[in-house]
Amino acid sequence: MSRLTLVGEKEEFPGVMLYVDKYGIEKIYAYAVIGKGATAIAYKGVRISGDREEACIIKEYFPELEGENYCSKLVYTRDKVGNPVKIVVKDDRKTPEEKERLIEEEKKRQEQKIKMECEIVRRMYFDGEDNNPYIKKAEILPRMENRGDTLYVVLDTAKGQTLHSLIREQGRFSIEVAVDYLEKLLEIIHTLLGEKFLHGDIKPENIWLQGNVPNQQMVLLDFGSAFAYQDYQVEIKKPEGLRAWADGLLENTGIGTYSEGYESLLIKQFADAKENYANEDGDDEEGCTKRAEALLKIMNQLNISVDIFSAVQMFFYMITGTIYTEEVVREELIRELNLSELVIDYLLEMMMKNQDNYYTSVDKVKEDLRVLQTLYVKGAHPKVLIQNLRQSMLKSMEIDTVLLGEVKKG
Repeated sequence: MSRLTLVGEKEEFPGVMLYVDKYGIEKIYAYAVIGKGATAIAYKGVRISGDREEACIIKEYFPELEGENYCSKLVYTRDKVGNPVKIVVKDDRKTPEEKERLIEEEKKRQEQKIKMECEIVRRMYFDGEDNNPYIKKAEILPRMENRGDTLYVVLDTAKGQTLHSLIREQGRFSIEVAVDYLEKLLEIIHTLLGEKFLHGDIKPENIWLQGNVPNQQMVLLDFGSAFAYQDYQVEIKKPEGLRAWADGLLENTGIGTYSEGYESLLIKQFADAKENYANEDGDDEEGCTKRAEALLKIMNQLNISVDIFSAVQMFFYMITGTIYTEEVVREELIRELNLSELVIDYLLEMMMKNQDNYYTSVDKVKEDLRVLQTLYVKGAHPKVLIQNLRQSMLKSMEIDTVLLGEVKKG
């Protein structure tokens, strides 16, 4: 069943009020849907204080399917657009008291997860200083009776739209525009995430564009999958203590979630290992420890390349309007896109490199982007010319070998 939203398609500005301070001066409204993720729905919002209006993004915690207590058939639901989100235990064997206890436990898990996410945002964007150009602050709104059983996070930002909505409005991007957006995103991955954090769910729906070209700024949204990966990476020498580390990964339910088509093989392997460890029913201590070790070994491999992979996948989507898979047909791209065969071939070469996890640093991507841009503008690049010459020489050598064989026979 599709999740119903807090605001309808024809909601009038300023929209649905989510918060008002005790003096009735500052108010926060949600007025348009930005997108839906696995665990939340994002809205455009506005913070109004007197005559001053400031744009913001509001995240409503609203998991797509069950809550974390699957065995109790615990679900998040909204029966009508605009109504509050409710947590419901769909298990008739539970007494009203047991249901209430499970709902309260879910609220505590929910609050813990949201606080963890806001802490990641604070560490990423501010690092102790409130001077970041991308975002002003992230705060959790206090629970209010009229807003039901969920929590809302407000990210103060500037007016804008998601990259996904821009692509839907304008269609496929030119090479120049796509390269510009990818370079901005790579800069965020390099400087903001660096050697500490993974966003874990980079996709067009989670990219916010604020301001106007050429001074447009890019902001990452939805940190439900984000984490400081070095916090969880541990040296594996002895089996003692491994389960405690693995249990810590299970507690952070966002780690390992991803969006289909933008996920690297490594994050998929991690998600599978995490699920495998969670399903420990009937296993002895040794079996559980082995699965914990397998999970932690993959965690130790996670690094910046996970987010770079998603960014490069997004680059292909910006240019072609489709998500790259190995089933993409070269001839169809040549026919549909107004690009030379050289450009198409190099773009596909970049995508194959991405599938092989070649891009372990931002610099590697930038190097190939320079080649792609040169091919696009000038129709040639020394690197490609040398590569083609090498292939041509190899082909000639094959022909000469065949001819030599014929001569010998004669």
